[in-house]
Amino acid sequence: MSKLNSNRRGFTLIASLLLLLLLSSVAIGLMFLANGSGHIGNNDLEANAAYYGAESGMEKLTTDLLTLYQTKLSPTQADLSALADASAPSSALVGNVTYKESALWTAPGPGGLPVTSNSVIGHGPFAGLSAQMVPITLQVSAVRPSGAAVNMTRGVQVALIPVFQFGVFSDSDLSYFPGPMFNFKGRVHTNGNLFLAADSGPLILNSNVTAHGEIIRDRLANGFSNGSNYQGNVLLPTATRGCNNNTGTATTYCRNLDVNSGSWTGGIPPAGSLNSNWNNIMSSFSPFIANEAPLLQLPFVQGSSSVSASKAQIQIIKEPLAGETATTPLGASREYNKADIRITLADTALGLHADGLTAPDANDVDLANYAGTAHGTTSVADGWPAPGFTPPSDPWPLINGFIRVEYLNAAAVWVPITNEWLAFGFSRQYDAGTVGGTVNTVSPNSILVLQKNPDAASTTKWYPLNMYDAREGFPRDLSALADPICNVNGIMNTVELNVGNLKRWVTGAIAGSGTLVDRSPQNGYLVYFADRRGQTGILPKVGEYGFEDVVNSGSPDGTPDNTMDASVSPSPEDVDQDNLLDVIGAISVGTGFGLNTTGNPYQPLSCTLYGRSNAVTGARHALKLVNGALNNLPMPGFTVVAENPVYVQGDYNSNAGDSVWNSNPVDVTHSAAAVIADTVTLLSSNWTDDLSMSKPNTLSARTTVRTNYRMAIASGKNINFPQPAGTSKDFGTDGGVHNFLRYLENWNGVPLYYRGSMVSLYYSQYATGTFKCCSLVYTPPQRNYSFDDDFLTPSNLPPGTPMLQDIENLTYWQNFAPCTTQSGGNCTN
Repeated sequence: MSKLNSNRRGFTLIASLLLLLLLSSVAIGLMFLANGSGHIGNNDLEANAAYYGAESGMEKLTTDLLTLYQTKLSPTQADLSALADASAPSSALVGNVTYKESALWTAPGPGGLPVTSNSVIGHGPFAGLSAQMVPITLQVSAVRPSGAAVNMTRGVQVALIPVFQFGVFSDSDLSYFPGPMFNFKGRVHTNGNLFLAADSGPLILNSNVTAHGEIIRDRLANGFSNGSNYQGNVLLPTATRGCNNNTGTATTYCRNLDVNSGSWTGGIPPAGSLNSNWNNIMSSFSPFIANEAPLLQLPFVQGSSSVSASKAQIQIIKEPLAGETATTPLGASREYNKADIRITLADTALGLHADGLTAPDANDVDLANYAGTAHGTTSVADGWPAPGFTPPSDPWPLINGFIRVEYLNAAAVWVPITNEWLAFGFSRQYDAGTVGGTVNTVSPNSILVLQKNPDAASTTKWYPLNMYDAREGFPRDLSALADPICNVNGIMNTVELNVGNLKRWVTGAIAGSGTLVDRSPQNGYLVYFADRRGQTGILPKVGEYGFEDVVNSGSPDGTPDNTMDASVSPSPEDVDQDNLLDVIGAISVGTGFGLNTTGNPYQPLSCTLYGRSNAVTGARHALKLVNGALNNLPMPGFTVVAENPVYVQGDYNSNAGDSVWNSNPVDVTHSAAAVIADTVTLLSSNWTDDLSMSKPNTLSARTTVRTNYRMAIASGKNINFPQPAGTSKDFGTDGGVHNFLRYLENWNGVPLYYRGSMVSLYYSQYATGTFKCCSLVYTPPQRNYSFDDDFLTPSNLPPGTPMLQDIENLTYWQNFAPCTTQSGGNCTN
């Protein structure tokens, strides 16, 4: 029995030991499991931290790349490397991370520059547009102290988009509110808010519509609430070419955007509110309408708002500042530096040279004392003296200032030819020569025209080329004046460029040096024009009028009040955005006419007795393009750029027989044409300067005929402001897209045919008069507008086409292999 008990005790001991071993094993296992889980958890935390570090590093590097391209037009690989070296995120985002970053051309080329290509943007809000692509590879490696590391790679492309590929583009708020049906095909984009309205309408938009800001359907840009007005349909596509039927009614693929269906309602931001149903509305039109689209600006622009961009972007039409070189980001974008022919006028010979240093030479011609060929000698005007005023000089010159003309040859040398051009003559008969194809009987070969003969029987009596611009001359669309009394502010002196004779000169049909102009850099001819005469008191001279006191909401007749309008920001009376109300430009406007206009240039005088026959002494100078009908423009492309207003008189790059205007358009050989200027006004083939002077207050007298224009237009417009009490419902707007092309005649439904692209990159600084219609300035034409889809092919773009910038993400991936070797900051394994 005791033996049995002893055996039992032995078994129990063994069992207990085995149980203790088992429990110990379980405890040890649990301890290892706990320790292992903690270690794994820590590893996961470290990996996550490294991942978030790499992700934040990649986003910052991408943002910094965008900033680099905003400040430098053509960065080098050294610029990219320096960017990557300085781009690591702040430790406030993800702490204890060591970064290795790089930015490299995906396809490096000679000289450290990338290999670029023209390609079609494949996705995003600008998909389908052709652009010059610059591919770049970004890489970020983020390492934690524990050794946890994440390597990320992103492929991006910088897209430089030709602005004329848009049917309508605006850097600031963009608005539509047409009366009758308005149908202009092509993409629409604005960096501001987009206002969509139609009176009887409809407004038909045939392609993608994008806005960086909000899409507003229930009011105009001046704050006027549509209410019972502007109830016409706004038709947008829901499928490609969905609104091409031009019926003006909704269809399966072309729907109306209701008045209450914008992305923002009840006001203009920040007033009003977001539409809570906007995402559903937008998806029903997807992908043809979108707000909050990326900004598209010129590459050198710094700043993200339309206000700062306008101030910068207008520099593309300005002469360079003293000391600026053509290789700076801004210099590379100036049309002055892209031109192959330059025409400049100034008050002094030194002012003809942008550097302000070059010594004048024999081709810096003093117009007041010029003695040239027959029909080329200036003389005393017959309008003096004005009552109670003594001319500032005797004899009083007909035209004043200095002029210089030069061209770029194949050796990249600028050759002066002022005397060569003036020797062709610079005069014409009174109101016929060089207009609408009519032969200039006074100087048949003249390229520039500066004066006209008011009396066919005389060869010694001349008038300047003065005309009356009612939009500039009348502060409101009303007048208590009687013909021929006008306001001096509207008397514009023009230099006429005979486009047909310019083509004859560059092709050798007119003897001279025209065939030596090098057109190859821009695939065509780019003429740059700047007339800075009369910019009294503006130092340095910067190509603007210098008078902004034009809104004056508290005055029924718009009388200047010498107080800056502060109803909105930016102020509509601060077009150059220097935070000052400029009025100094008015000082010299009346001098040539015997008037004291200090503080108020809206002073009356007889347009026929004094206005048409005396020199314009203020900053009221412009360029007029004449004799530019179909086949008269230089080939293959011809662009005119001016920091002044430009008037286009008569058919331009087209005519009534042009088959492109048929219901089934057939393209004909034409020049790839553009006009880029402070403002652009279209004058019919029926326009005469004399009639604008003799009937400044009688709009019905300024009748028109059908006229045809084919060119892209980039120019400025006004800043929108709240509608003043007692004014028309559209006063305070910039006129909208349908009035972007300016008029000065009684079109009264006469057809106007236009084919091109309409682009607003800045606020106009020279022609500062507000938009107004339709009693004194103009009545609208039958607008037969169409987008020129030739511009969708890069080789068909006009010379000097401005390029907008966008950066797109193409690829994005994490490299899971450990980073064991580095080359230039990149993982190479």
